[in-house]
Amino acid sequence: MKYNTESSVVSPDGLGPRFGVLVGSYVAALIAPTLTLFTVEYLGLRSKVLAFAVLGTIGITIGSGTAFLTTDNGQIASWLNSGWVAWLFPLLGLVPMMAYHFSVLEVVAVYLIDPAAIPVSSLVGATGFLLGIVAAGAGEIAIRAARNRVASSAIASENVLIEWTSRWPRGHKIKVQIFTMVTGLVLVGLLSFWYPPYLTVLTALVVVTLVGTTNTLLSDRAYKLTPVGLEQRRSGSGKLLTWHQFIPKSQIKYFTVSENDVILHRSGLLPSIRFDRNDLRFDDEEIINNLEEYLNRRE
Repeated sequence: MKYNTESSVVSPDGLGPRFGVLVGSYVAALIAPTLTLFTVEYLGLRSKVLAFAVLGTIGITIGSGTAFLTTDNGQIASWLNSGWVAWLFPLLGLVPMMAYHFSVLEVVAVYLIDPAAIPVSSLVGATGFLLGIVAAGAGEIAIRAARNRVASSAIASENVLIEWTSRWPRGHKIKVQIFTMVTGLVLVGLLSFWYPPYLTVLTALVVVTLVGTTNTLLSDRAYKLTPVGLEQRRSGSGKLLTWHQFIPKSQIKYFTVSENDVILHRSGLLPSIRFDRNDLRFDDEEIINNLEEYLNRRE
């Protein structure tokens, strides 16, 4: 494992071919449909078989090239491990879904009348919509894989000072859940005035998913403190639901202690890390003492 003391970014030596294939599939799913549409329009293709052959060729070329470039590039894992940019990785899958949703409607409408009359461009666009869903899923899995590898590498090379399990402070958790739900309901209400019902239903499903995801994100986490940073882990049923993240010490500006919680304030716009002091499953004084030894404390 490599460790850069200047930027405090932990970089594994490499993530292996499976991660490269995952990232390659993500990039290909995002880009291939758009390039195929340009090719179809430029060449005036009218053959559905030929259009899908072009889509497959472009997708395989982009995916293979991206996989080759990312397989042994540990810096990508470090990039996905920190910063708000990583949150955009799976969300980019929504872009083709929004861009091509009219193609889906056109394909369905024409199919009900005359399946042979479906335009090639609409068929490629509908495929791009489906690949947007694939890209969103692949992006989320890629982030989990990268962060898990970074955390494992960091913990393996350092002494663990103390371990504990904690939940988010209840008051903060309720505020975040209410904010997410109210914002989602307002968005659904506004869309219902200007957009077709199917978009409103789709947005409502997204809001329900976000509320459930928020509740999962704020569940109990296991923490390991090392001299160079903090690992946080949240486990679910199965390997794909296990989530690790290693936060270098340089990203933590200081921490504060109140009657009910401990807050580790991170640099920039990165979200703070909160522990509930009322959680009787750990000795909070011992944890605070260890934090004071390696981090700045402010009253």
